[in-house]
Amino acid sequence: MNVAHSFAAKGHVCEPARKTNRLSNLHSEALHEEFDDTHRAIKMAMGWTGASERAVKYWFSCEWGSIGDYLITLMRHSDAVLYVVLALAGRHIVEDTDD
Repeated sequence: MNVAHSFAAKGHVCEPARKTNRLSNLHSEALHEEFDDTHRAIKMAMGWTGASERAVKYWFSCEWGSIGDYLITLMRHSDAVLYVVLALAGRHIVEDTDD
């Protein structure tokens, strides 16, 4: 699966000038995939991570991607962020459907 293409096809694409960091670009697109641009989504991410409002707005705007503990916490709460990070690492989740 081409992660970059799948998020771009959903309608959220960062401005070309901001595509210098693939992780922050896909990170932002994953947040938009799972949430939206509302203040509520920003507050939710702030609550999960303990990050400042400014930092979370940067994550949503493609300016920066989260790192370290913030990224791990977002991966814990957001499947979209988890899948992006795993795809960038060349790892893929295979779900067991024998339930």
